[in-house]
Amino acid sequence: MRREPATGPRATPNDVKFGFIAKHRGTWPVDWLCGALGVSRGGFYAWLVRPQSARAKADEELAAKVRQYFLASSRTYGARRVLRDVHAEGIACGLHRIERLMKKEFGDGKSISPSRT
Repeated sequence: MRREPATGPRATPNDVKFGFIAKHRGTWPVDWLCGALGVSRGGFYAWLVRPQSARAKADEELAAKVRQYFLASSRTYGARRVLRDVHAEGIACGLHRIERLMKKEFGDGKSISPSRT
């Protein structure tokens, strides 16, 4: 099982470092990377096999629903409309969680500006 590096505001500094090590361990030795980043080798290997948290699993399931509703709307729905659809399905969550998942999946939204001629 390959663990994906955590990103965003909930990522700890060690998650970012361990993610970097996991990404580059085919290029450089793990001992060298751990020493350069100031983390223990045992901590890195423990991070690799640590199971995914319940919140992360729930986020994956919710992200699939968010993706479904957003793409069904031809990419026009914002977080509030997607939240309304998620609530209609009986899933309890907040607006900021939907916003975070949409930003992670699709990036920042594009604003449509009038063309200048």
